[in-house]
Amino acid sequence: MRTVTPRRATLALLLALAATACSSGAEGDTSAEASPSESPTTAPAPTEEPEPEIAVTDWTEIETTEPAEPEADEEEPGPDAHTVHESDAELAHHCENGEDVFLYGTNVQLTLTGSCGVVYVESRTNGLYVAEATEIMLTQRSANTSIYCESPVPRVNNLGDMNLLMGCVS
Repeated sequence: MRTVTPRRATLALLLALAATACSSGAEGDTSAEASPSESPTTAPAPTEEPEPEIAVTDWTEIETTEPAEPEADEEEPGPDAHTVHESDAELAHHCENGEDVFLYGTNVQLTLTGSCGVVYVESRTNGLYVAEATEIMLTQRSANTSIYCESPVPRVNNLGDMNLLMGCVS
């Protein structure tokens, strides 16, 4: 099967138009008629390299696989974790035995006393006071959050935008 590229189609059209124009000649002028022994002049074929053929994929034959679940930066709170979903609130919580705290609310002023485990912030425009924690995690979704730590925290991850951490890093 011969594949016709756009360039070949254009050249074929131009040659056909040129041949039609040459064969029609000037109307009413019979002196320019060619004798039977003479052949009409045709343009030589172009000597350009042929264009590469474009491969067409039959998408019905390609096997698809389910995309992998994207890895989220959020953790799931455990059964013993304290979770805050309220917004526009002033709250206080006393952590016991390294209890994890998950903050999802927006515009929350949260005071954490006692010994907390991971303090996980997944929201915007919050203010936190942390007495003690083993880790502070500000996700990519956190922004404009201010955290004051009474003592330095061993591990701090600030992946969000415009978060302010005071006293949390030694």
